[in-house]
Amino acid sequence: MAYEYSFADNIEYGAEDLNKLVKSLVSSGVADPFVDGVPYNAEKINDIVKTVYSDGVVPDSDSTLKVSKVSDGTIAIAPGLAFFEDGSTIRITEAHQMPYAPGAINYVYLKQDLAERNQNYPVCSVDAPSGDFVLLAEISEYGVITDKRTYAKGKVAGYQSNANCSMVIEKEIVIDEKTLGLEGEEEFEIDMGTNNYSHVFVIVDGNGSSGQMGVYSLKDNTYFCTCVYGDYDQIITDSIRIGSAGARTPFAYLTFSLNGNKLKCLFKWNRAGAGATTRMYKFKMVIC
Repeated sequence: MAYEYSFADNIEYGAEDLNKLVKSLVSSGVADPFVDGVPYNAEKINDIVKTVYSDGVVPDSDSTLKVSKVSDGTIAIAPGLAFFEDGSTIRITEAHQMPYAPGAINYVYLKQDLAERNQNYPVCSVDAPSGDFVLLAEISEYGVITDKRTYAKGKVAGYQSNANCSMVIEKEIVIDEKTLGLEGEEEFEIDMGTNNYSHVFVIVDGNGSSGQMGVYSLKDNTYFCTCVYGDYDQIITDSIRIGSAGARTPFAYLTFSLNGNKLKCLFKWNRAGAGATTRMYKFKMVIC
């Protein structure tokens, strides 16, 4: 079976199952773990969950519980976790294939059915869902899949992740060119956590010029900058210096690279010919 669910009555769970649920809800920290040998009522455990999260898909990535077509008449649900309104859960542990009825509108959803069948399970049906369910997709009579996923949200703000929320970083770098030199670099790192981020927008606060804007794609490692002087694999944060033979070099710029969930930011400057001065660079990064 390519899915598992929790928590249902008359089924034995171990401390590992309970602690696995807690890890889905909060980050690491000081807490009382569940231990074996202590009875817990399934309904009470589900009550704990529903006070922390709303129902929906847990947004670990863009592909969590996404529905895709395998062939005519067959779809697959990608792995992932979902919470139901009553606090119970279902986790698809590996791609779960299901048949659908071509030529009709089909609904793909996760069903909470603890009262009748004492389990939660995935469904693909021409009948619209009712009761406690998490809708994943609709399939048109022509076989077109429309994504209908909604994401679970933390009800306790301190426990909510940055997933699907933008992160704003304001940075100020002061360059004393008399001591640091006319050319140099500074590196800093941003922990983005578990997220679905795809772009970094950079807004520059003037810096004595007209200011610049740019965007970096976390998906394909590409850049776009409002500066019109040539193609650069960077986001320009200061004016362009035009040298001999029309060579164009930015006075300062940003580049990015990914290391897991860490965004490495490299700020470089080269003000040769601009004179030794103290320069303050201010920019805002919106990660979304």
